[in-house]
Amino acid sequence: MTETIPFVNGIRLVPVTHVSIVLREMYGVSLSQSVSAWDITEFLRGAFSDSVFDVLIQAESVQRMRIMDSEEITVSFFTTLDSAESVVRSLDGRQTGISSRNVMVSASILPPLPAQDEWEAAFHCHSEEEFSSLLPGCRPDTVVLSDIPIRWLGLKTPQLEKGSSSLRNLNAFFSHYGTVESVLLLFLIPREIQLLSSSEIDSFLYVTVGVRFASYAGFCACMTALRNRLMQKDGVKKAFVLRVAFDRSAFFSEEKKKQRA
Repeated sequence: MTETIPFVNGIRLVPVTHVSIVLREMYGVSLSQSVSAWDITEFLRGAFSDSVFDVLIQAESVQRMRIMDSEEITVSFFTTLDSAESVVRSLDGRQTGISSRNVMVSASILPPLPAQDEWEAAFHCHSEEEFSSLLPGCRPDTVVLSDIPIRWLGLKTPQLEKGSSSLRNLNAFFSHYGTVESVLLLFLIPREIQLLSSSEIDSFLYVTVGVRFASYAGFCACMTALRNRLMQKDGVKKAFVLRVAFDRSAFFSEEKKKQRA
């Protein structure tokens, strides 16, 4: 899906492409001797400016932004839809210098994730009939969206009334994909900012939204529409990649509800 989706509270969900690159050593020089995670991130952002988001480094070990003992490093990131092909063409087969060392780069576009076969395999569910035979919360019915800044939803505190306008707006949005059974907001405070004052901490709060659908079709439609999306908001320069997953923990199951009660 290539169109921008209006979310809630003025948030736009802009389509992006997931790109993977592999860095390989040249001339017998181990990358771990010379390249850090910071070097790679700065190389990408320097080359493509504002077109690169959410850089993830995968190596045998990454400690304090230093890549250790790895001769091949995989890097994934998101880029704008209109920049994806040019970014891949620019990187694929390129010999370049990172931190004064020569490396060979290969690049490719990744499919949207999670893929449908992932939730089909996790729940052994492939149809509406199989969906109906499974218990609510123990089937592919719950979409999980995370890393949404709390202020972007118009919230200033984790205290949220059941009938609040924020929940009503979210319910209305997700209802475009199918009948919604439950919407839940979880407020997350990153561990590294827990020592800040209460007035400062609002700026760093993130929200995870869990939404349970009544039908398999509604769940699939929502997952497919919201994968590979960048959150943007008028008047805010920073953008965030929307994390989309499906619940594997049976969070909305009757058993888990009783445990939380």
